[in-house]
Amino acid sequence: STELRADREVVLAAVQQNGDALWYASTKLRADREVVLAAVRQCGWALKYALPELKANREVVLAAVRQDDRALKWASTELRADREVVLAAVQQNFGLVLEDASRELQRALFEPFSPATLANRMYTTRCFDVDQVIRGTLVLGGGAVAMVFGWMFGCINRGEILPPF
Repeated sequence: STELRADREVVLAAVQQNGDALWYASTKLRADREVVLAAVRQCGWALKYALPELKANREVVLAAVRQDDRALKWASTELRADREVVLAAVQQNFGLVLEDASRELQRALFEPFSPATLANRMYTTRCFDVDQVIRGTLVLGGGAVAMVFGWMFGCINRGEILPPF
């Protein structure tokens, strides 16, 4: 009923049990910081149902991404460009969450592992420092990993490092 959706105590109790219950709350309660915080602490994905001003609230968004990294998708544009917020999400699961980070932050995080940067580092890094080159690249998949492993096996073939097997 409309009355129950607008009853703060009822909605607060509901979202503490199931954060997705925020979807049923009145517009006024979906703008209530305490209600939304309770919801996202139970289910980070509930950030989807918060009003825009709370999707731009750092405390609310941090609580949401710490509970569920995928909540980053529903954060404001500004907070998707916030390094601390994105790193909090990444700590939950590196996976696909970075797709929801801003393009600028994606570039800043991945620049050290871009094919051009890796190629330059491979030509200027001694093979004995292989760990410096491959740290972090395994999460990128595809071409970057192939490039690093190609370089690493070249070092092995030249006898500059011992293979790990």
